[in-house]
Amino acid sequence: MRSFGTVAPRQVLSGAGGVGKTQLAAHHTRTRMTDPDQRVDILVWADASTREQVTYAYAQAAQHLFTTAPDDPEDAARLLLAWLGDPHKHQNRRWLIVWDDLTDPAALHDLWPPHDQPHGRVLVTTRRRDHSLTVQGRHLLEVDVYTPHEARAFLTEALDAAGRIAHTTRQLDALAHDLAYLPLALGQAVTYMAELGLSCDHYLQVFHDRMNTLDQVFPDWELPTPLAATWELSLTQADTFQPRGTARPLMGLIALLEGTGIPERLLTTSPVLEYLTDHRTGTAATAAALTPHQARTALANLVRLNLITRTNPPTTADGDAPGQVSVGAHHLVQRATREHTATRPTPRGIHTLAEALTQVWPEVERDTALAQHLRSNTAILRSHQEVEGRTSEDWLWEPDGHTLLFRAGRSLGEAGRVGEAVAYWQYMTETAQRRLGPDHSDTLITRAGLAYWRGEAGDLSGAISAYENLLTDRLRVLGPDHPDTLTTRGRLAAWRGETGDLAAAVTAYEDLLTDNLRVLGPDHPDTLTTRHNLAHWRGESGNPAEAVTAYEDLLTARLRVLGPDHPHTLTTRHNLAWQTYKSGDAVRAVELLTALVHDEIRVLGPGHPDTQHSEQVLQRWQDELPER
Repeated sequence: MRSFGTVAPRQVLSGAGGVGKTQLAAHHTRTRMTDPDQRVDILVWADASTREQVTYAYAQAAQHLFTTAPDDPEDAARLLLAWLGDPHKHQNRRWLIVWDDLTDPAALHDLWPPHDQPHGRVLVTTRRRDHSLTVQGRHLLEVDVYTPHEARAFLTEALDAAGRIAHTTRQLDALAHDLAYLPLALGQAVTYMAELGLSCDHYLQVFHDRMNTLDQVFPDWELPTPLAATWELSLTQADTFQPRGTARPLMGLIALLEGTGIPERLLTTSPVLEYLTDHRTGTAATAAALTPHQARTALANLVRLNLITRTNPPTTADGDAPGQVSVGAHHLVQRATREHTATRPTPRGIHTLAEALTQVWPEVERDTALAQHLRSNTAILRSHQEVEGRTSEDWLWEPDGHTLLFRAGRSLGEAGRVGEAVAYWQYMTETAQRRLGPDHSDTLITRAGLAYWRGEAGDLSGAISAYENLLTDRLRVLGPDHPDTLTTRGRLAAWRGETGDLAAAVTAYEDLLTDNLRVLGPDHPDTLTTRHNLAHWRGESGNPAEAVTAYEDLLTARLRVLGPDHPHTLTTRHNLAWQTYKSGDAVRAVELLTALVHDEIRVLGPGHPDTQHSEQVLQRWQDELPER
């Protein structure tokens, strides 16, 4: 804005409702009217929400400037534009045209003032960010929320002016943070506090009270449009774009997720497409099923209206963009969406997003940042307290535990956050027992998860006890030949081996392998897992050469059944290298592990715990090798 008047003849202030675009334009206009070095001779301020409003403002200006002007506003507007473009007529007088709240750029395409006049300037405020606002000399400036420093300065000045509200820096920073630094929200909060004599802390208690809506904590005492309504206007317009009727239900789903990082592909999955097709608003409700391309177009419409943001991953030197495109939304926009009658959370919406998260969650978490976003979005989805009289968590346990709940817990542990995984599975176990009963299959699965991660956290005796009790119940409920019962036997044997009872572990796995072969067959993944574990404990029992032979045979089978990039195949290669090293062939072990690290980086990613562990072991072995 400081360069306005010298560099950019057409500036467009683009941002979401509430960031203060109009206030910036008004401040700049006042500056241009009072600064003797920049004072404009002609100022036209137009409400740009409709074409009629702009032509009316032009016609009013024409009547003031000319002795005679056409009665028809369109004719008068054309006369003004022609005059502005002719320096001989306006005699190089400085002029400034302001369009406030440009709603439909296409409707006003022929009303833009000329851009080739050195004494003329145009300033536009809009919620849009269309490409057309960046061409023909137009310079688009993104207007964002306050920085923490700006918010503190604004609140200090505003509360000091109010006179009755004591405050500390901590309170100001907390207020700004919780209102996400949105200028309009902070301004209306100050008004509310001043009117009722509330402190910052008291206001935040009111703000966070789930019984209060945004309209109640941001009343329209000074402004003609309440805070939530500023975004409703944008959403209504977005719903008119193709594919029509899609923006509102899509925004309803976005409002249920993490505002700082929603993987875009999550919003183009089949569950989301089906939901959007069924919940289109207006006459579009009878249209054909939505496609992924149309869903991306609907997202682009929300971006155009500054209701959401879209972040592309950084590109590498060769032009690749290996990361994920993510979508974000201001948390007050999300809250306003959840409170609107047309987009309140529903059980269908909760289950749609749970299915979508499950669908995009990779079996192998190569992208650790994506995995963290998926866990965060799952946590937010589970946190909503008012979904048709129940919580979102309640609906995710109807009719039984949703797969997403189990996938998130496994991801937490696989990310190396073992202590958090234990706490999560403890909660899951208690919840399943309360909701589903002790013998429900999901309850038994949660108990297995808790037992496993207790062991991984170092609580071996607790893991063994938990698996012994679980095995008793699975034998009673499921029977001896159920795959879950067989898996429990294997887990119990493993943790007994970890305590040092190697002979018991070997014997238990030999017996289990016999039953696996009988019940599941030789190529079943569980049978292959049992062969893997039996080889491990034979090696740990002092027979590394026997273990190497077993792992070589198992690797052949896993390559055939699972493929080279399956995590179990990679694990087999790691253990083969380990037992090779224990058998005394360090050179061959380094060769095997070097090749494995290369493939783990490719398949799992460099940040995966398994990759990092292999790299650490490889470095140690290489350091131990004699120099050649």
